[in-house]
Amino acid sequence: MVHIRCLPISLVLAALVLIALPAPHAVAEGQGQGPAAAVCPESSGTAVPESGGTAVNVLSPSPEGRVRALAAAFFRDPGGRAGAASIAAQAFRPGPCDGIFPAPPPGETLWLRFTAARPGGGIAAGGVIQGAWAVAFAETIFDEVILYEQRGAALVPLLRKGRTVPTDQRLGVPIKTVLALDVAPGREKTYYLRLSGTFNPSVTPLVGPAELFVSWSALSMAMSAVFLGFVAAIALVSVILFRHIEARFFKYYLLYMLCQFGYPFFFDGWFSQIFGSTLPVTVLMRAADFWAALAVFANIQYCRILLEIDADARWRRGLLSALSAATLAAGVLAVFDPWNWAEPLHLAYFGSPIVLLGVCLLKLREGLPQAGPILGSLLSLTLGLFVAYYFFNNPIPIATAESAFDLVLAQPTDWAFYFAILGEVAFMALAISIMVKSIRVQRQAALREAAAARRTAAAQAKALQASGDRIEALEAGLQAQAQAQAQAQAQSRPAARGWPSFAQTAVEQVRENISQEGFGSRQLAAALGMSEKTLGRRLKEDCNLSPAALIRAVRLDHARAFIHQRRPATVAQVAYASGFASAGHFAKLYRQHFGESPSDSLKAAKVGTQPLAETAE
Repeated sequence: MVHIRCLPISLVLAALVLIALPAPHAVAEGQGQGPAAAVCPESSGTAVPESGGTAVNVLSPSPEGRVRALAAAFFRDPGGRAGAASIAAQAFRPGPCDGIFPAPPPGETLWLRFTAARPGGGIAAGGVIQGAWAVAFAETIFDEVILYEQRGAALVPLLRKGRTVPTDQRLGVPIKTVLALDVAPGREKTYYLRLSGTFNPSVTPLVGPAELFVSWSALSMAMSAVFLGFVAAIALVSVILFRHIEARFFKYYLLYMLCQFGYPFFFDGWFSQIFGSTLPVTVLMRAADFWAALAVFANIQYCRILLEIDADARWRRGLLSALSAATLAAGVLAVFDPWNWAEPLHLAYFGSPIVLLGVCLLKLREGLPQAGPILGSLLSLTLGLFVAYYFFNNPIPIATAESAFDLVLAQPTDWAFYFAILGEVAFMALAISIMVKSIRVQRQAALREAAAARRTAAAQAKALQASGDRIEALEAGLQAQAQAQAQAQAQSRPAARGWPSFAQTAVEQVRENISQEGFGSRQLAAALGMSEKTLGRRLKEDCNLSPAALIRAVRLDHARAFIHQRRPATVAQVAYASGFASAGHFAKLYRQHFGESPSDSLKAAKVGTQPLAETAE
C-alpha cells in the first residue's frame, strides 16, 4: 500500500535494517548500457533471457498455470523523453532474476521489453482476456502504464491504464493494473511497457492467468472494504465513548481515525473510482505526508488526554507539547519536499510512539487503569508499522503462486499495516471504555464523599445547637450585634451598595451546592431571589468580584480543604467533589490560584506536611 512510505524510521531500526537486509538490486541502479553477463536459471514454465537482450516468457498452452515473475529487459529514461518511436533503439539491460525492478522517480520513466510465446485468444470487454494470460503488478499506484506491441519496426499502443488516465478511458479492475496479452497459437510477440509515477521504491511485474489476477484484485478490494468498515465502526463507537471523557478534545481522536480511514480510501483506489480523480503521485505523496503528520499529532493529543497528562507533572506536559510542535514542523517540511525532507516526519512517526510508550510505563507503575491497553495499542502500532515498512522497502520476490490468496500472502506490507491499525484501534477502544468506567466510579465516590461531608456538617450543627442555653444566648447576642452593625453601615452609605454580609450569604449558598457541576451565576441568583444583573452589581460593590469568580474561589477553597481533611486518592475525586467537570481544567485553576498543583498538595497531605504555598505564608 502506498501510504507505507510515511511509516516510521529510527536510528536503531535503521541500523538493524542495514545489517539484516539483502543488498539492493544493483542491476536496477543504472539506465542500462548493454546486456549483463548474469543469466537466470531456467526451469519448467519459467522465463529466461534471450541472448539479444529481450526476455522470453514461455507460457503454457493452458491458462491453468502458475503466476510468476515477468522476465523482461529494462531501460531507465532519466528525462522521460524517450517515446515509442525511439525506444527500440535504446540499450536495454536484462532484468534481475527475482523480477523486482527499480521504480522510476518523479519525472522519469521505466521501460520493460519482453516476449510472450504461447497460444491465446481475443481481448474481451474491459481489456482482460477470459481464459488467457495477462501481465499485472504487485504495486497499487501508477500514474500511467502503457502496453505496446512491436509490429515490424513500429510500436502500436494496445492498453493504457493508471491513476492519471480519465475514468472513461480506464479498462479492467480498479485496484490492480492488469494488461491482457493476445498471442496466437504457435507464435510469439514482443511487448513494451512504459511505466511512470509510482509511490513504491520498486516495481514487481507478474505474468499469469488473467482470471487469477482479476480474483486477486477483487480479494484485495474486499479486504480494503472490510478494513474501512471496521475502522469506521470502531471510530464511531470510540468517539461516542470519548465524548464522556473530555468533550473538548474528542475531536483529536476523530481526526486520528479519519487519517487512518483516509489512507486506504485514497490509495486503494476508492477515491479515484468514486469521484473520478486523476491526481498524480506527486500530489498523492504530499497528501500522504500531510495525513501522516496529522495522524501523529492527533495520536499525541488524545493519548495525552487518556493518560491524564494535563493533571500531571510539568515536565511531562512540556515533553508532549514539544513532541507535538516537532511533529507539525516535520510535517510542513515533508509536504514542501516529500523526496528530500520527509525523513524528520518519518522519525516523528516512529519517535512519538516510543515517547508515549515511556510515559505509559510510568503511568502503569502509578496505577492508572487505562495505561495497560494504551501500552498494548502503541506496541501493536509500532510493531505492525515496522514490519510493513521493512517489506515495503524489501518486497518478497513472487516466484510462483497458485491462487489469489497466495498472492495476498506474498504481500506482507498490506496485512502488517492492517494488523498495526486494527490492533491499535481495538486496544484504544478498550482503554477508552476503561477510562469511562473509572471516571464514573470516581465521580460516584466523590458524590458519596460530598454527601458524607454534608451529613457530618448537619450532625455537628445539631450538636452545636443542643450544647446549652448559654451558648444559644451568646450566639443570639452575637447575631443581634452583627445585624445592628450591618444596619448602621447600610444607613451610612447609598442604598445601592447593599450590606457587608451579602457576599457571605452568597458564599454559603455556593457551599450548600458545592458538588453540583451546573451551579453557576444563574442558579446563585435564583437562590438569592434576584436577577443575575443585580447579583453581579451587588457582589462588585461588596467584594469587587464577579459571580463566576466568587463561585470559582469558593470551589477552589473547598478543594484545598477537602484535600487536607479527606485525603482522597486522586485529583479527579477532588475535582468532582468540588463541582469541577474536568480534572485537567481544575488542575490548571488550582495551580494558578495556590501556586502548586493539586497532585503536590495530595502528596503533602498524605505525608502529613504542609504545602509550600502555606509554609511561605
